[in-house]
Amino acid sequence: MKSKKPTPALVALTAAFLVSISGYASATESIEDPVEYCAILVGKTPNGAITSPVLARACSQESPRQALEEMEAKAERTLPAQVYKSLDRVRLMTWFEDANYGGNTTEIYGDDGPCDTGGYRVEPDWFWKVNLTSVTGTDACDVGRFYTQQLDHSETRRLPTHLYPPLNDNVGLVRVWNG
Repeated sequence: MKSKKPTPALVALTAAFLVSISGYASATESIEDPVEYCAILVGKTPNGAITSPVLARACSQESPRQALEEMEAKAERTLPAQVYKSLDRVRLMTWFEDANYGGNTTEIYGDDGPCDTGGYRVEPDWFWKVNLTSVTGTDACDVGRFYTQQLDHSETRRLPTHLYPPLNDNVGLVRVWNG
């Protein structure tokens, strides 16, 4: 029995198909960026200051837990030992890139115990100023006031919340407290 050789047209068609499949896979991989989880530790807002000082920050592409552990390690290395040991860290809120509480996230922790009526004021970094879309709080931090980047408009919201225009992807300052 004689074996048939593939025709040049069939070889070219098969090669084109294989190239198109491999090109599709690599194009899809490059479009989807991995999700980043961050954790930030902030201090109480000093009298007369606009924002709470950032004491430590860390990010991970693995998990929120890993970001928190790295943030804690940075705080332990950079803060004086007596200050670090006396901190009463508590999660204040979580920022989300997407409207349905997905995408990149940043968990904000306060160093001075649970939210009270004074709360904390946090200025988003460059990424969050143009990507903050939804926010969750905690039982102790259940109210947020969100200001546009120009600080010419603000809204107070119960947490969790979605941010709608003019605040969606346009946040210059967040104040969170127990209400």
